[in-house]
Amino acid sequence: IQIVDMGSYEESIPLFRRHGFSALAMMIRDITDPSMSPGGGSNAHSSSNGGEKRRRELMRGKRNSLTEYLERGEGVGERIEVLGVIGERGFAEGERVLGYMERLMQSKTARLVRMDREEEDGEGLREEGEEDAPFSPQSLTDVAISDASLLSSALAEVASLKEELDAVTSQKVDFLAELQGNRKEVEGLRERQASWERDVLKLEDDAKEKREECAMMEGKMREMEEREEEIKAELRGVRDWGEGLDAELKAVKAENEEMGYELKLANSERDVAQSELSKITSLVEKKASSQAVIEGLKSKVKEMEEEKGGWEVERARLMSIGEAHRTQKEECLRMLRERSKGRVTELALEASTAQGGSMQMIEERRRNEIRGYTATGGMGREGASAAITDLEITVETERGLRIKAEEIAALVASRARTSELEMENRVKEAERRESAEKALRGKAEEVASIVARRAEERVEELAKDVEEARRELHGYRRGEEGMVGEIRRLRNAIKEKDCALGVLGGEIGEMKVERDREVEELWGVVGKLDKAEGEKDAVLTRVREERDEARRELKRFMSGTAGARLELDTWREKALQYKKDAEGMKKEAKRYRKELGEIDKQLLEAAREEGIELFGGKGEMGGEGKVETGEKVGGGEERENRGY
Repeated sequence: IQIVDMGSYEESIPLFRRHGFSALAMMIRDITDPSMSPGGGSNAHSSSNGGEKRRRELMRGKRNSLTEYLERGEGVGERIEVLGVIGERGFAEGERVLGYMERLMQSKTARLVRMDREEEDGEGLREEGEEDAPFSPQSLTDVAISDASLLSSALAEVASLKEELDAVTSQKVDFLAELQGNRKEVEGLRERQASWERDVLKLEDDAKEKREECAMMEGKMREMEEREEEIKAELRGVRDWGEGLDAELKAVKAENEEMGYELKLANSERDVAQSELSKITSLVEKKASSQAVIEGLKSKVKEMEEEKGGWEVERARLMSIGEAHRTQKEECLRMLRERSKGRVTELALEASTAQGGSMQMIEERRRNEIRGYTATGGMGREGASAAITDLEITVETERGLRIKAEEIAALVASRARTSELEMENRVKEAERRESAEKALRGKAEEVASIVARRAEERVEELAKDVEEARRELHGYRRGEEGMVGEIRRLRNAIKEKDCALGVLGGEIGEMKVERDREVEELWGVVGKLDKAEGEKDAVLTRVREERDEARRELKRFMSGTAGARLELDTWREKALQYKKDAEGMKKEAKRYRKELGEIDKQLLEAAREEGIELFGGKGEMGGEGKVETGEKVGGGEERENRGY
C-alpha cells in the first residue's frame, strides 16, 4: 500500500510499481481526514499533468476502494508487510495511518519504507540508500574443493557463465537496438502527440459548434417552455370552466336531493295520514265493538237485576227459613223444658214413692233388706244407693240434652245471621256494580262521541293534506323532468369539456415527448463533449506518463550499460580464474583416478587370494559385483558400484 505526499501522485506511480507494491494506491489525507480531500483543503492543489476533475475522481476512487474494503471487515486479520511513503509529511502521515489501519484490520503492520525523489524535477525516483543489486552467484570453487563429486557441476557452471556472457553481449546489442527503437518510438509519440493536439483543436472546434447548437436548443427549449406556460394557462382556464360546470352540477344535484327529500317528506306525511286513517278505522271498529260491549253490559245489568230479584226472593226465603228455625228453636226449648220438668216430677214421684210407700211395702222391703243384709252381709242399703245413682244419671242425661239443644239453637241462629250478612253483601255488591256500570256506560258514550268527532275532523284534514300532497307531487314531477333535462344538458357539456381536455392533453403529451427527446439529444451531445474532453485529458496524461517513463528507462539503460561493461570485465577475470582452477582440478582428478586404479587392483588381488570373485563372478559369499567407469559430457568422471 502506498502513502503519497500531496502533489506527487503521478510521479510516484512508476516508483511504487518498480518496487513491486500493490496496484491499490491511496492518498493519505483521503484516509485520515476525508474533509481534506482534493479541492477541500489548503494543501490540495491540481497536479501538473491532469485536470482537477480527473485527480478528484482518482482520489475518490482510491479512497472508496480502500476504506470500503477495510470497513467491510474483509481486511480484518490481514498483515501489511510494507507501507511505502514519500516525503517527510508522507512519513509522518504514514505513522498516523498505521494506527488507523491497525484498528480497522485488527492486526499489526510490519514497517514503513521511506522512498524519496532523487531529483527535484521528479525524473529519477529512488529509494533512500538504494544500491545496484550485484549478481552474486554461488561460489563453485569452494564447493569443488570440499567435494570432488561437484567438479562436473563447476565445469557446467563455467559453461553456463560463458553462455551468460554471450547473452549479455547479445543483450547489449539488443539494448542498443531497443534504444534506437525507443528513439524512433519517441519520434512516433511526438508525431502522435502532434496529431492528438490537432485532434484536440478539432474537438474544441466541434465543442464550440456543439455549444452553439446547445444555445440554439436552449432558445428552442425556452420557446417551448413559454408555449407550455400558455398551454397551461389555457388548460387552467378550461379546468376553471370545468370546475364551474362541476359546481353547477353539484348545485343541481343538491336541489334535486332537496326536492327528493321534500318528496320523501310528502310520502312520509302520506304514510302518516294513512296510518292515522287506519287508526281512525280501528277506532270506529273499536267504537262498534264498544257498543257491542255496552249492549253486553246492558244485558248483563239486566241479568244482574233479574239476579237481584232472585236474590230478594232468596233473601225472603232465607228469612222465612230463619224465622221457622227460630220458632222451631223456641218450640224445641219449650218442649225440652216441659220434658225436663215432667221428668223431674216423675223422678220426684218415684223418689217419694220409693221413700214414703205403704208401711207394708216398706216393712217388706226392710225385711227383704234385712234378709239380704243377713244373707249378704248388709247389702240392702247399697241397692238404695244404686237407685239414687240411676236417678242422678237420668238427671245428668236430661241436662246434657238441654245443653245440646241450646247449642243446636245457637248454631242455627249463627247460620241464619251469616246467611243474612251474605245476602246483604251480595245486595251491596249488586248495587255497586250497577252504579259502576252506569258510570262506565256514560263514560263510554262520552268517549265514543269524542272519538267519533275527532275521527271525522282528522279524516277531513287528511283528505285536505292528501289533495295538497297530490298537487305538490305533480309539481315535483314537472320540476324533476325539467331537472333531468338540465342534467342531461350539463352531462353533454361535461363530455364536450372532457373531449377538449383529452385533445389538449394529447397535444401537451406530444409536446412533452418532443421536448424530452430534444433534451435527451442535447444531453447526449453534452455527454459526448464531456467524454471527448475526458479522453483528451486521459490521452495527454498517458502520453506524458509514457514520455517520462521512456526518459527514465533511457537514463536507467544508459547507467545500466556502464555497469554491464564493468560486470563483463569482472566476469572475464572470474572465467580465467575458473579455467585455471579447472585445469588444476583435471590434474587432481587424473591423480585420483590413478590412485583408485591401484586400489582396485589391490582389492582384486586380495579377493583372488581369498577365493572371492568381485567383478563379473560369484564368490564364496554368493555376491555379484560390477564396476562401470565412464566420462560425462561436461568432462567429469563418474563411477558406479552396484551389487556389493
